[in-house]
Amino acid sequence: MDTIDAISVRARAKSAYERGRLMRGARESAVALLPAGLALFGGTAPRTVLVTAAVLALVVLGLRSRGELYGRAAFVGMTAGLVPLLLPLLMHRSGFCCIGGMSCSALCLVACLGGGLFAGALVGFRASAGERMPTRFMMAAGLVALIVGSLGCVVSGAAGVVGLAAALAASAVPVAMAFAVARR
Repeated sequence: MDTIDAISVRARAKSAYERGRLMRGARESAVALLPAGLALFGGTAPRTVLVTAAVLALVVLGLRSRGELYGRAAFVGMTAGLVPLLLPLLMHRSGFCCIGGMSCSALCLVACLGGGLFAGALVGFRASAGERMPTRFMMAAGLVALIVGSLGCVVSGAAGVVGLAAALAASAVPVAMAFAVARR
């Protein structure tokens, strides 16, 4: 009987621990409201913001409740994604970037590319800075940065989001490799 009680106590403790991590992840996924609010203020369509913010909240919830490397990656991804979120929105809001005309929407696309390069470099640098599994970290942080940044780059349409993704990937991997080699 003593062994059954020990197993039962251990199972209840593990269940409580997992519930606690999930609740912590739920509280921390509320941070997804900040990029959503910025996107709404910047002029992104409300329906797009709602869907993207819901996806972002679920991804952050999963990563933060998983904890450790994935929890850190979620925070880095949120931080890195702010640049590609804000650049096109600020350009659009200030009138430097209009939507609809080919020549002026190219400026927003350039902002998405530049923001993606910056976000990728930040993710790559952070992945190579002592993470035990840098590839997993880079993939998780890159996903979050892509979702956050797409809230801003969607003002340029699909080309803005694809440009963001390409720039993020193109800069994250070489930066991570360069810093990993430099550390050795």
